[in-house]
Amino acid sequence: MVVYDVSDEKSYINVSKWMTKIKENTGKNVNKILIANKCDLEKKRKVTKERGESLAADLEIPYVEMSALSSSNIDEAFIILTRDILNRVLRYGDDELAQSLGKQRLDTSTKSCMSC
Repeated sequence: MVVYDVSDEKSYINVSKWMTKIKENTGKNVNKILIANKCDLEKKRKVTKERGESLAADLEIPYVEMSALSSSNIDEAFIILTRDILNRVLRYGDDELAQSLGKQRLDTSTKSCMSC
């Protein structure tokens, strides 16, 4: 899950950098989803829904607007990501998933977290 704050332009701009880091540090077929958080702060919004949808389309990943504060669309984000992971495992088998998870475990033990 790549999450940016709709009221913070800088967090939106950082999405491309985070996606590059994900690509560098994970397996080839890691499922991703772009989450626009704080959609309840409509008056403070700096990143439009259209810009988020456009970025997700460019990245070829699903997009969800949510609010952690009001619990809006949190379930939807997890359902979409879980469905995509399940579809990938069914399509490519468990070996693909095991390779992806093995690479993630190796990389995360030696690198800092994505938000640091």
